[in-house]
Amino acid sequence: QMVTGGASTRSSSLSVSESHLENELLRIHFDTAGEITSIFDKTRNRETLEAGRTANRLIAYEDKPMEWDAWDIDRYFEEQFWPLSDAKPLVFFPALTVLSANAVYTGKNRNHR
Repeated sequence: QMVTGGASTRSSSLSVSESHLENELLRIHFDTAGEITSIFDKTRNRETLEAGRTANRLIAYEDKPMEWDAWDIDRYFEEQFWPLSDAKPLVFFPALTVLSANAVYTGKNRNHR
C-alpha cells in the first residue's frame, strides 16, 4: 500500500562516507573491498567484531549443479569463488544507503548493489 504524506520531521544523525556509516547507535567502518572492519555499538560502548576479522564479505560462488539446476547446491560450491571489491556508497538517505561492489568472474566485470 502506498501512503503519501509530507516530508519527515524526524532528524537523523546519519553520517556516510566511502569508509564509514555512523548514527546515534552504531559506528561502522569499511575497508576498500567493502568489508566491514569495525562495528562499534555506542549504546553498550563496545566493539562487536573480533580484532582482525571482517563482516559483510561479499563473494560470488560458481553454481554448476551436478544434477538439478534450480534446487541443488553441491558440496563443492566453495571451491570456485570471486570476492567482490571496490565497494562504494551510491545513495544516501536518512534510512537507507546503497553500496555498490564489483567483481570480475567468468571473464566479465559484475556489479552488485
